Amino acid sequence: MSQFTKKAIVDSFLKLLNEKSFDKITVKNIVEECGVNRKTFYYYFEDIYDLAEQIFEEEVKKMSQFLNADTNVGDAVDLLCKTVEDNRRIVTHAFFMTGEVEMRRLFYNVLCPAFENRVRTSVKDPSITEDDIETVGRLITFSVIGSAVSWITSGFDPDEKERLKKVCVLLQGSISIMLRNIQEYNNTSK
Repeated sequence: MSQFTKKAIVDSFLKLLNEKSFDKITVKNIVEECGVNRKTFYYYFEDIYDLAEQIFEEEVKKMSQFLNADTNVGDAVDLLCKTVEDNRRIVTHAFFMTGEVEMRRLFYNVLCPAFENRVRTSVKDPSITEDDIETVGRLITFSVIGSAVSWITSGFDPDEKERLKKVCVLLQGSISIMLRNIQEYNNTSK
């Protein structure tokens, strides 16, 4: 019953979001739409911002289910872009209400393990350490997130999205080069 009620609240909010802007939606609107009382709303969510953030976090978690060691950087970013675009109104408000740091953290928690796994599958040399893999994975993650944030803050400008895709092409093609460079660094720093 409780998941049904929570889903009803979420669905009502999303329906209202299609009808009016985020800042015009009230808790009263949501509870009237789904037929629950205010106390029930506050049992599940602190406020509307918490509701929006939880919805987006769930979407990002769903996205992570499709990322695995075989996922290339471009495919991961295409999935990220689709998730963001499908939730554009929530992302915009969550981004500006919770801030860039929180959005970066959320993306990082999903993307970094996926990119590290992708790097791990590219390792051919046993001298490459887990720390090396994490370093390369982080570089990829930070590049993608930085470009994604630029796209979001630009108001979803198509040129910024194209730039994000170009970053992915550059990164995908450079994983083996980064691993070779880190291997050379490890050999010379001993």
